[in-house]
Amino acid sequence: MVSDNGVGTPVQSHPHQKKGGLGTSLVKALAKQLDATVEIESDSGGTATAITHATFKSKPLKAA
Repeated sequence: MVSDNGVGTPVQSHPHQKKGGLGTSLVKALAKQLDATVEIESDSGGTATAITHATFKSKPLKAA
């Protein structure tokens, strides 16, 4: 997780408006390649970005 105490990201007023800048696009592209999730929270007190990547996969149970 990375966070700051800046002004936050601008509110998207139009549904077709660009959603983030180059940095956001790069983070989302990398997360997609890693099969990870990106969560971004922003308000007037700053922005927090968390990337979660599980390093394990569940295996099917074997019949006894």
